[in-house]
Amino acid sequence: MAGKVSMKPWMVPLAALAGLAVGYLLSRHPSLDAVRVEEAVRLEKEWSAQLRARLEKTEAELAEARAAAEEPAPSTVVAPGARRPAAGTDDAVTRNELVRMLDEKNQQLNADRATLAELREKLLTAEGQAVELRAEREKMAGDLRDIQERLDAATRLSQALRSEGQSRDARLAQVEEGSREMRRKASEADQRVARLAAVSGELEELTRQRESYISDILRRYRDATDQFRAFTLRVDASTDPAFQGGTYLSRIQSAITQADEDLRQLRTLNARAARLQKQLDAQRP
Repeated sequence: MAGKVSMKPWMVPLAALAGLAVGYLLSRHPSLDAVRVEEAVRLEKEWSAQLRARLEKTEAELAEARAAAEEPAPSTVVAPGARRPAAGTDDAVTRNELVRMLDEKNQQLNADRATLAELREKLLTAEGQAVELRAEREKMAGDLRDIQERLDAATRLSQALRSEGQSRDARLAQVEEGSREMRRKASEADQRVARLAAVSGELEELTRQRESYISDILRRYRDATDQFRAFTLRVDASTDPAFQGGTYLSRIQSAITQADEDLRQLRTLNARAARLQKQLDAQRP
């Protein structure tokens, strides 16, 4: 009977160790993937089933031991002349052994029941955590899809902005090129205006000088005309046959000479004015 009900000491705590391992992993790594947690729950269920089978076997052996303890001891037939053994000695030993075995089985059974209860509690906790992890994984998958959609939208926006930036850079390059062309034309126009202004100023100065020479020429011819008229009147009125009018003639000759010089200067100014007028016409668009 003792061989039937004996149980190896390391077999009972195996399921407890499995439950403790699952609890340790869950406490140390709460963020484990739900698939790993489900695998741990499956293993714990297997250990729980094995422990339950051992409990049932232990209870059966315990019931068998109790039945054997309650059976009356068989009567011993004593041969004639033989010494009859002391009554009750073997029965007492057998009953004490059975009581001790029953106590051990009760202790093992209580320990197994406590371990099974602890395993059930941890199993429920692990199943709850597995449900939470599955929900968290689904939430994270949804968040990941949302982030991916936002990333795609941001990528499209970035590409649109990059295209718009390239188009804007091209337009800006065209504007800068147009601006440089306009500045070049404006610079050329300023230079042309400066040259026109210089030529115009020189023409104005030549015109002023020409008008001065013309005025001098007219004045000198008027003086010569007045001297000739005075000379004629003097000749007509003079009764002196020796009168030659040298003074009048000298004045007339001087006036004509000066007028010729002014006329020569006027021709020079006219030639310069003609050249400047050509330059002025060439500068105009």
